[in-house]
Amino acid sequence: MGGKIRNLLSSQPIRIKVLVFGIIMSIIPLLLISYYYYSNVKADLENRILANQKLVLQNLSSEIELEFNQTFQQLQLAIALKQQGKQQNIFYDLLKQNESIEEIVVMDDLGYVQRKVSRYNLNLPLQNEKWFSDSFWSDFQIKNRTYGKVEFNQFGQPIMKIMIPYIEDGKQKGIGAVIQLQKIIGKISSLRQEDSSYLFLLDEDGKVIAHQDYSQLWKKHSNSAKSDILGVQTEISGLDWTFVMEQPATIAYEPINHLFRNGLYVAAIATIIVSLISVYAGLYFTTPIIYLEKGMNYLKAGRKPAPILLNRQDELGKLAASFNEMSNKLKEKSLRLEQEKERLSVVVNGIEAGLALVTKEYQVTWMNPLLQNWIHHQNLNLPCFTLFGGKQEACEECPITCPELDANGNSIMKTKGVNEEERMFNHRIFPLNHAMKGEGEFLIVIEDITEQKQIEEKMIQTDKLSALGLMASSFAHEVNNPLATINVFAEI
Repeated sequence: MGGKIRNLLSSQPIRIKVLVFGIIMSIIPLLLISYYYYSNVKADLENRILANQKLVLQNLSSEIELEFNQTFQQLQLAIALKQQGKQQNIFYDLLKQNESIEEIVVMDDLGYVQRKVSRYNLNLPLQNEKWFSDSFWSDFQIKNRTYGKVEFNQFGQPIMKIMIPYIEDGKQKGIGAVIQLQKIIGKISSLRQEDSSYLFLLDEDGKVIAHQDYSQLWKKHSNSAKSDILGVQTEISGLDWTFVMEQPATIAYEPINHLFRNGLYVAAIATIIVSLISVYAGLYFTTPIIYLEKGMNYLKAGRKPAPILLNRQDELGKLAASFNEMSNKLKEKSLRLEQEKERLSVVVNGIEAGLALVTKEYQVTWMNPLLQNWIHHQNLNLPCFTLFGGKQEACEECPITCPELDANGNSIMKTKGVNEEERMFNHRIFPLNHAMKGEGEFLIVIEDITEQKQIEEKMIQTDKLSALGLMASSFAHEVNNPLATINVFAEI
């Protein structure tokens, strides 16, 4: 996978690489920083929310505990005044002072009601009336303050019984009260939080006895943890009640999520800006390279590239100037090379000699047209000693076979022409010191000397006839001289 990505990146133009690099280097650090701050701010926000919820619960718990403490103190004060006989209507005054108290009862040491003062019922206790349950009376025997369970009165309102002991005539008796919970429920229900959190109160059985949402009252509350809820709870001492404050995580994290969304918008805008800058930078840095690439392609195709005009003084500007200079020099040298090539072609094709390039393995790599006309073999891939000399083995004194020889292998060879006439060729080999390997390390020069040999033979024949005529004339002269003498004497 990594190799494919590297191959893909390496095949892309440099302007694409600059663009991708600019975008990546702008997005990745921004995303990492945003994620870091988001994680830390989210954790800090969660801690602050939980701390604030806990503080609210502690204040409300303190208020509820204070209200019950005040009620217990009022009951203790009332029983103390009753024992002293200072106020006969103390219980009625207590009902007036504390609106949460619905009923006050006084019990003997056996738990029977001795006196009753109520807002809604008759104040006459029944015979052997017990005001409490057995478990309630058991708790009363061992505790200074006893709390009953949440019940409902005849009006359907939640109430709870409380009782404290007192000593009279050496016996432990009790004074209790029925407390209306409507005030507590109303106080909790009226606390509407601006951050959409909600409060509720649970009794010892886990039932909701107070909630901001009335539809949740008296339902069994599940204590299982929920990942989408932020909440804290605190216990109210003595009552076995649990105060709970919860808030949906989506709402709790809305400020940080809003901040994160704004950060994404900023990141998107920054990405667009950086992309535009990257495009500009990519074009700024890659345009000269593209021009240079086009110029190189023109040079590769043998055409003259247009001058690269860049009004820049940096390295790319200097590179463009160097390329223009190199292009002009290369054009000049190419022109000279073409001239030299033309001259060499004229010389090679016009010379009355066959030329060939041969490798160290006796393979012919090139021949001029004249030598091609002299060769009658169909297979031009034969070794030079077979192609030119008609031999099956390499020549013994050939410089190719024996490089240590100083001679150029000057020799004369005879072959048959097209019309089966005998032709004579002068054969010479010259080593090339700067030849490319496989292109031909030796130059073979073959000259047709058939006519030259024929002329030489004719000249030798002519010289022979001339010498014979001179000898004949000398012989005649030597013969004529005696004959002339004889003739003179004959005439005398």
